[in-house]
Amino acid sequence: MSQKAIKPDQTIVKRLLMLIDPLFFSYDQRKQDRVRQAYNYNHDDLINEFLFKHVFNLAFEAGEDNEERLSKEQQHLFNAYTTALGGIGQNAFRFNEMLPKDFDLTRYSTLHDYDLEEFKYQQNAIKEHSSETYAEKPYRLHLNHNWIRMIDDEGCFYYSTQSSLAHYVNDKLSEHASKRIDQLIPHRLVEGPDNEKEVESGYLWDFIVDANGLERQLEELKERSRDYLNGIYDQLNEAFDQDPECAVYFDKTESGCDELHWDVIIKNAQTAKRISFQSYLKDCGTFLKPTEELEDLVKQEVEKLDEFLNDNVKDVMENFDPKVTRLRKK
Repeated sequence: MSQKAIKPDQTIVKRLLMLIDPLFFSYDQRKQDRVRQAYNYNHDDLINEFLFKHVFNLAFEAGEDNEERLSKEQQHLFNAYTTALGGIGQNAFRFNEMLPKDFDLTRYSTLHDYDLEEFKYQQNAIKEHSSETYAEKPYRLHLNHNWIRMIDDEGCFYYSTQSSLAHYVNDKLSEHASKRIDQLIPHRLVEGPDNEKEVESGYLWDFIVDANGLERQLEELKERSRDYLNGIYDQLNEAFDQDPECAVYFDKTESGCDELHWDVIIKNAQTAKRISFQSYLKDCGTFLKPTEELEDLVKQEVEKLDEFLNDNVKDVMENFDPKVTRLRKK
């Protein structure tokens, strides 16, 4: 990869840990991991001032948005240091999500334990807020592009997402479907009459789809595509769950923002049960499969999707009546 590796100086990290808590290195590993997760919350100004001085040679101004003064490269390095400081285990693993201050990742022995609790939380939230009777689903690996940050075994920093294999493949299919539908029925967004209209809470965002008179056909094709993708996701998730093989795939890319990404794709719950946060990359590596295997799987599903879209665009153009509005379940 052309992007330069981002590698925080562990000597500086250790100095900062001792500044925050002089007794830090007297704790056992579990307590170190438990307490360090809250440091970025509880010692924000101290950490920022230390890093600005010792890493960037910049003055820190309390109460100001100091991070805006950092270049893009400096911002990535800053994130690397806060990850090394607050992440747990051999790879300084940490979630890059909005989490409560008292969240403790050391409570979970495995990735599966965390994912199962998150799945149950989401199920209960849907049941609580849904206006209709909700049919509860059985647990299947739920990882849905969770944002994480970590340090690899060479000390290099990465942004990452964790995904179940079913979510990863479905995401690739969704991207392909969007591009393919645009080829089959070309369309664009055009500004509506109320765009940027001032209202009490701000301004309206009003854009409408222009498909050269085929707007209803486009809507119908998109609806069929969504139904197809939802069905494929459920099929894949069930098939992967029933497969006893454990598998992990690594997808390393360089984003348009010059960020190094190391995305981790995990096949099923059986695999997640064997991955801990303490030895994350080592555990993943035990079940690592070739990237070509992942690419072949996506290619096979894309071919099926293309066949579906080609058949359905033909049916929509020949048989769909745009004057008839069908009731659809929300």
